[in-house]
Amino acid sequence: MCLLNELLKQNFIIMNLKGNNKEEILRELTDRFYEEGLIEDKNSLFNTLIERENIATTGLGRHVGLPHARTNAVSKLHLVFAKSEKGIDFKSLDKKKVFLFFLFVGPDDKNEEYIKILAKLSRLIRIKEVRESLISAKNEDEVLDIIKNNE
Repeated sequence: MCLLNELLKQNFIIMNLKGNNKEEILRELTDRFYEEGLIEDKNSLFNTLIERENIATTGLGRHVGLPHARTNAVSKLHLVFAKSEKGIDFKSLDKKKVFLFFLFVGPDDKNEEYIKILAKLSRLIRIKEVRESLISAKNEDEVLDIIKNNE
């Protein structure tokens, strides 16, 4: 079973997103996948995420967004964590701004693992202390420690 702290690497953490809306945030997150050499076509992943958002928002509430998609643009499971200092209108279920983002993608042939990781992320972000700690985290090491210690 894959652990979140094994998926999340320091270079997959963005401490201060610049985007001001859902599309800009998704573009910024997608760009990180491209910069790290995980995808060849960043527009393909971006479009897949937009299509997923058009079905139903991944703004879960409690200041958390969990954009996710299955796509063969990647060959294995990947997780990016990012935070916004100002908060973004991500069309969340509770109408509150989103400060914490977990972008999770995986290939079509890893469905069982994909669902298990989504469940782990969902359990993690339900914990108020974890959300508060992640919002106040000052650097990548703190983020990694919070996730590892609460997984």
